[in-house]
Amino acid sequence: MEAYFDNSATTRVFDSVRDIVVKTMTEDYGNPSAKHRKGMEAEQYVRQAAADIAKTLKVRDKEILFTSGGTESNNMALIGTAMANQRAGKHIISTRIEHASVYNPLAYLEQQGFEVTYLSVDSQGHISLEELEAAIRPDTILVSIMYVNNEVGAIEPVEQIASLIHGKNPAILFHVDAIQAYGKLTIRPKKQGIDLLSVSAHKIHGPKGVGFLYIDEKVKIRPLLYGGGQQKDMRSGTENVPGIAGMGRAAREIYTDHQQKVEYITGLKDYMTDRMASLPGVTVNSRKGMESAPQIVSASFQGVRSEVLLHALEDKGIYVSSGSACSSNHPAISGTLKAIGVRQELLDSTLRFSFGVFNTKKMQYQSFLIKYAEIGTKGKNRYMFEDALIKQIRYALKSVEGQFDVTKESGRIYVKAETDYDYDDAVEALKRVFGIADICPMVQIEDKDYENLKQHVVEYMDQVYPDKNITFKVNARRGDKQYPVTSEQINRDIHAAAVRRHRQPGGRLHDCQERREDRRSVFPCPALYQRTGKAEGGGPGKPGGQIRGPHQSPCGEFHGHPALYL
Repeated sequence: MEAYFDNSATTRVFDSVRDIVVKTMTEDYGNPSAKHRKGMEAEQYVRQAAADIAKTLKVRDKEILFTSGGTESNNMALIGTAMANQRAGKHIISTRIEHASVYNPLAYLEQQGFEVTYLSVDSQGHISLEELEAAIRPDTILVSIMYVNNEVGAIEPVEQIASLIHGKNPAILFHVDAIQAYGKLTIRPKKQGIDLLSVSAHKIHGPKGVGFLYIDEKVKIRPLLYGGGQQKDMRSGTENVPGIAGMGRAAREIYTDHQQKVEYITGLKDYMTDRMASLPGVTVNSRKGMESAPQIVSASFQGVRSEVLLHALEDKGIYVSSGSACSSNHPAISGTLKAIGVRQELLDSTLRFSFGVFNTKKMQYQSFLIKYAEIGTKGKNRYMFEDALIKQIRYALKSVEGQFDVTKESGRIYVKAETDYDYDDAVEALKRVFGIADICPMVQIEDKDYENLKQHVVEYMDQVYPDKNITFKVNARRGDKQYPVTSEQINRDIHAAAVRRHRQPGGRLHDCQERREDRRSVFPCPALYQRTGKAEGGGPGKPGGQIRGPHQSPCGEFHGHPALYL
C-alpha cells in the first residue's frame, strides 16, 4: 500500500495524456516542420495544444511559447525581457521566497550589471504591497513574483501587485511563476495584469520535460536559443510534439470540472492539516482552505530531522518531500522557511505534503479475506464447495478494472490485488457472489517493536473510523510459536491500549462499551480486517449471510458495523 503525497514535485499523468503521448511517438511521429502529411499531422497536435492551453487562460494561441519546462520558462521570461529592455533601466524586483529557477537567473543578471531588490515576506509568506511600492524606481523594468510558493503554499495577491506596478509605471513588466498555481487556481493574465506567466506540464498530470511561457503580445523579449527559427524565431529547435500534445491534453483535463477538483484537493489538505495540528510537537506552516494553495501542507516536526522522517515514511510506503524536489541534490536550509520566520530548531525538521486528484482518504487495501457461509457437509464436498466459490469470485472480479489473484490457504480464501483497482467496485462485485458471508479488506501492519505495534493498531482504528462509534473484539493468536509474547497477553495488551486511548479527553469510550466484550480480532502478521457490510449471496446454513448489523448496547445507544478486525 502506497501513499504518494509529493504532487508538487511531480504528478502521475492522466490516462488520456499517456495515450496521446504514445500515439504521437508511435503513429503520428512526424517532424512538425516537415512539409508532408506526417509533418502536418504533427503540427496539428502542436496547434491544438496551444489552443487548449490558451483557452484555459482566456488568451490568444500565438501568446503561448512552448519550452522544456518551468526552469526554461522562468529563464526565458527573466533573461529575455531584461536583455531586451535594458535601455529603459537595469532594476528588477523579486522576493526572498522564489524558486531556484528564478533566483539563479537573477543572480546571472546581477553579474551582467543589473540590480535586483528582494522583497521580504510576513509569517504567512505574503509580500508587503507598501514595501513593493517603495521599491519601484524610475529605472525598474521588471517585477517577478511567484503566484504560489512551492514550499508553504502561500498565494500572493498578483492582481493587486499588477495594479500597483502598472499604476506606478505602465512600462514595467510583471512576470509570474505560476508553476504551482496553474491547474489549481483560475488564472486570467489579461484581467489580472500579468505580462508573462511560467508553467510546467508535470505539475498538472502532464509529461515531464515540457512547459510553456505565456507572453503578452505587447511584451518586448529576446530568445535564448537560436537555430532553425521554430516558434516564430522565439525558440529554435524541433518541437517536442509528444510532450506538447500531452501537456495540452493535461491542461484541458485539469480545467474540466475544475472547481470540483479544487474543492476535493482542498478537502484533503484541510483533513491532513487538522490531523497533524493535533499531534504534539508538530507545527503546521500552511493555512487551511483557500487562504493558501489547495494542494500544499508544510509541517515542522520538533526533534526529528526532515531527512530522517522522510525515509521513515518512505519505509511505510508514504512519499513526501523535505523541500523543493527540483533542487534536492543540493540540500540546504530553506530560504523560504527562514523568510517566514520558522524557528531555528525547526528549519531542518520540516516536510511538505502535496496532494493531487489521484489521492484519496480511502485505504487502498492489498487483499481481502473471504469468509464464507458454513455448510453441513465436510471433507471432499466442502473442498468442492470452496473450489466452486473461488471460480465464482474470479468470474465476478472480471467486471472490476484491475488484476486479482484468488487463492485458498489453510481453509481461508484470499483475494489479492496485483494492480491498482477500484475498492468500491471490488466490494460490490464480491458481495453478489452466492456463498460469501463476509468480506474483510486487509492491510498489514508490521513493527519489530511490540510496543510500537500495539500503538499502530490503536492508531489504525482511529484512522479508518475517526468520527464513528465502533465496538471491537480482541481475539489474537500468534503466527509464530517462538514469538516471545503469548496470544493471551496480546489480547490483554491491545485491549488495554484501546481502552486507554479512548478514556482520554475527546475519546470515544462509553461506559457500556467497557463492560462489553470488545469486538476486535487479531490474526497472524497481524493483518487487519474491516467488515464492509452484509453480503447479499449468503449460502447453505446461513441464508443471506449472517452478518451482524447495528445492535443496541446496554446504554441504549446503537453501535453499528463495520467492525474492525486486527
